[in-house]
Amino acid sequence: MPVYPDAPYFEILPDWICEIFADCHVGGGRAIWPKYAEYGIPHGWILDLATQAVENYRLSGKYWTYWSAHEDVVRAEPFEECEFDLRVLF
Repeated sequence: MPVYPDAPYFEILPDWICEIFADCHVGGGRAIWPKYAEYGIPHGWILDLATQAVENYRLSGKYWTYWSAHEDVVRAEPFEECEFDLRVLF
């Protein structure tokens, strides 16, 4: 975002979303993902606390495609240049 707007909201869509799932969200947590796809957000991650893993998804047309899963270290789109150590979280 080149300029931080003086407004209570943003009109710029993110390039990436990340949701954190706890046990209570399993099964129903992805309900909003079709809306993310409709808006054209190209990358999504799910940090699943139950499995202690990150799932990486890529938008393909109107649908999300499962891309990869990571349990120890994450290096995935759109941050493939960075490495995230999940072991510090769990």
